[in-house]
Amino acid sequence: MSERERDTSHLISQTIGKRLSQRNAAHRPGIGSPRFRRLVKAWKQRGPRCTLIVFIDTATGRLSGQ
Repeated sequence: MSERERDTSHLISQTIGKRLSQRNAAHRPGIGSPRFRRLVKAWKQRGPRCTLIVFIDTATGRLSGQ
């Protein structure tokens, strides 16, 4: 897991814990609010390990950054 993915996972957990708003959290890793909302939704449905699944590039089917 890259540093960016770890940071995003941490922001998602803070958002779910109501310590940070989704809008503010989305600006920190440099991803848009709609993408961040999808990540939060996936996290709630599948748990913290979903970030590995969610970071798969839909165009290539490979993990992002590889």
